[in-house]
Amino acid sequence: LALGLREDMYITIPRNRYDQLKASMNIRNRIMAPINKGQEIGSVEIKLDGESVFHAPLIALHDVADGTLWQRLKDEARLLIE
Repeated sequence: LALGLREDMYITIPRNRYDQLKASMNIRNRIMAPINKGQEIGSVEIKLDGESVFHAPLIALHDVADGTLWQRLKDEARLLIE
């Protein structure tokens, strides 16, 4: 599943501090099809010196249809094992 932002991201930071940016993603544990393009799946946060400089939702970049009955059964079995 490809994830992205609704809009381009721009951050102004002090010169020579790019390597000090820390990005983290928070994605839902269990994502089930069908998924619609634009549906919120999680969020991304970028910090500099422990302070949040950017936070936005992560969205699905394309639709994901339901799988076949066999695919869904296989996925459910795998989830039970995990």
